[in-house]
Amino acid sequence: MSLLTLKKLTDEISRCLSLKVDRDNGDEVTAILQEFILIQDTASYAMGLASMVYAEKMAELYEDEKYSKLSATDKKMVCQGRASKEIYFVTLTERLSRSISHGIDGYRSILSDLKEQRRNHGV
Repeated sequence: MSLLTLKKLTDEISRCLSLKVDRDNGDEVTAILQEFILIQDTASYAMGLASMVYAEKMAELYEDEKYSKLSATDKKMVCQGRASKEIYFVTLTERLSRSISHGIDGYRSILSDLKEQRRNHGV
């Protein structure tokens, strides 16, 4: 697994999050809600993968002899700097996953509101 895989996954998730929807159209809201529910599995997978890639990178860096003479604090700082792309994807996947969860909650609320409006208007 690689950073390229994470890039593809996060691009797919971001694409889903950027889909436009007419919030007054129950069918569109339902469709986007289903998209979000499906992409939630991808986001969970991406989070796990990002954590694994980061842990592997940190282990590789900590074992590198050229950092062996550094203090623990300095070694940690250098290794985190060298693992900046991995850290980026850990943070990004967590935020994308959170956005999906908030989106699901929001679209469910919109559907509930639309249902209530129909009930109140006798539709």
